[in-house]
Amino acid sequence: MKVMKATPASKGIALGQARILGDSFVDAVCVRVEDPRAELARFRKAHDDALEDLKKVYERASGTMDEDTANILQTQMFLLRDKGFLHEITNIISGMKVNAEFAVKMAEERYTRMFSSMENEYMNARCTDIKDICLRLSRLLMGHTVEWTPNRYAQEILIARELMPSETVDLDVSAVSAILTKEGSIMSHSAILARTMNIPSIVGLGSQLDAVNDGDVLIVDGDTGTVYLNPDEATYAQFDKKKEELYETQQRLREYIGKPSVTKDGVKVVIRGNGAVVEDLERIKLNDAEGIGLFRSEFLYMRSTSLPTEEEQFLCYKNILESMDGKPVTIRTLDVGSDKEGSYIQIPPEQNPAMGFRGMRLGLWHRDVYKTQIKALYRASVYGPLSIMFPMISTLDEVLQGKEIIKEVQAELDADGIPYVKDVPVGIMIETPAAALISDILAKHVDFFSVGTNDLTQYVLAADRMNSRLSYLYEDIHVAVLRLIKFSADCIHREGKKISVCGEMGSQRSMTAMLLALGVDELSVNPAAVLEIRETICNLDMREAKEQADKLLGMK
Repeated sequence: MKVMKATPASKGIALGQARILGDSFVDAVCVRVEDPRAELARFRKAHDDALEDLKKVYERASGTMDEDTANILQTQMFLLRDKGFLHEITNIISGMKVNAEFAVKMAEERYTRMFSSMENEYMNARCTDIKDICLRLSRLLMGHTVEWTPNRYAQEILIARELMPSETVDLDVSAVSAILTKEGSIMSHSAILARTMNIPSIVGLGSQLDAVNDGDVLIVDGDTGTVYLNPDEATYAQFDKKKEELYETQQRLREYIGKPSVTKDGVKVVIRGNGAVVEDLERIKLNDAEGIGLFRSEFLYMRSTSLPTEEEQFLCYKNILESMDGKPVTIRTLDVGSDKEGSYIQIPPEQNPAMGFRGMRLGLWHRDVYKTQIKALYRASVYGPLSIMFPMISTLDEVLQGKEIIKEVQAELDADGIPYVKDVPVGIMIETPAAALISDILAKHVDFFSVGTNDLTQYVLAADRMNSRLSYLYEDIHVAVLRLIKFSADCIHREGKKISVCGEMGSQRSMTAMLLALGVDELSVNPAAVLEIRETICNLDMREAKEQADKLLGMK
């Protein structure tokens, strides 16, 4: 038996036979061409075929795929039609007189280098989209394919260098028990789709997979990122036991639906869900969240090919509020910048976009765009309990300017006789150390706070959270970050306001006791984490948690 380990991308365990797919990796060498026009025609043919292939996958799966999957395919079709991307490739072919394969490779390198340097998850996903469509174009130009037909007699574990989303969508879920890839990341769309399809997946196994042959028996543990090649009897027994334990865990967690999140010593904690697209609403409701603690409105902009109008935004926010059946919804205003840029919001390139022209800074600069969103939000406020949250705050002046826009919007709505809720709660994100350190001042001007632990951590530790070489700084929560959260909570509570955590830290049940002990009042988590966080809270003694937190923070 051989044991392999890498990065778990989709939870679950699986047993099956290995099926090695044709190598999906293609590379292109530079070849000078005598007739650029003919090469452009060859590229356009490959481009049209790629677009047609994606359309066929979309149509073939349209009856069974969920909205997230549909959106990924639609995004890739949109990118294939993007004029800037196409001009990049055609200009390289015409200007440099090189083969289409090499032009595609150069365009891919330029775009992925730009997107991968950005700290935002959404823009990293766009990097994956670019890689996927360039891989598709290269295969068509070079005559490479990856084909898979299910073995009707066995559950199969697919092995590939990396799968494209359209390939993942096209899989027969009943015949695939797991996916293993040499490359890829947990943020790749294929990994996201594997999670959506409930297929265990491990990425980044590299050369370890060279030891696997077609037909080998594999056990895949998607929770730990472990693969057992040709397992022994003891490992089979462990597999059976874990499979039974996972089922029992799922059944146990379902028992917490409808129950309050109250600690053993009577402390009530609110657990809400995070969302980014309308399709997340069903997952939030299915897992019994007490509303939405963070809805990332920028995805409405990112999924649009033009600036969303006030009416389009109003209908979207109205739908969200009505769908939540009276549960509170917090919508974060547009959080874009050079790391999350729509083609219709032009921002000059920046050396460090994570600390650049983004969030509230950009919103106040593009005041007309921001005002349109605020107006749409206030129009929608009559359809459910809405809260509005400003992102990326560093100064009190940013908050005051945001509230000034709200006053302008209210005056316009009053003049037009349009109904709205006048006392919509307005809050801010604590993502910068500055916001945390002046939280006592800010608390006099806003109604609530929510900690974005992903950004706060990277700013406090001066460590880019997308840099894998710095991942060790995120494995153990740094005392400096925890102290800053506690400092903020204490300041905010003195003003009679509440603080929540909506960052990734809130979804980690290992951090639940610590966050509550620091003074966090509410948690907004990934929908799938709601019930396990509730279970943790119901078995928690707050007095014990606070004693442990004080010791860790050096207060005792």
